[in-house]
Amino acid sequence: MLLAYSLGLGIPFVLSAVLIDYLKSAFNWIKKNYKVINIVSGSLLVAIGVLMATGMLGRFLSLLG
Repeated sequence: MLLAYSLGLGIPFVLSAVLIDYLKSAFNWIKKNYKVINIVSGSLLVAIGVLMATGMLGRFLSLLG
């Protein structure tokens, strides 16, 4: 059990160390487009909140499935 716990804790750190160059470019893209990402994420959050408050979220999800 300790081995499984240790692997689960350590693997993300090892992967981030191996992929650091790729992650740098991804973070640069996020920094460049931060305002757009913030607006889109906020809009989705508000839209889902309105759907939940009006009870329409279940109907919307049933159309997707």
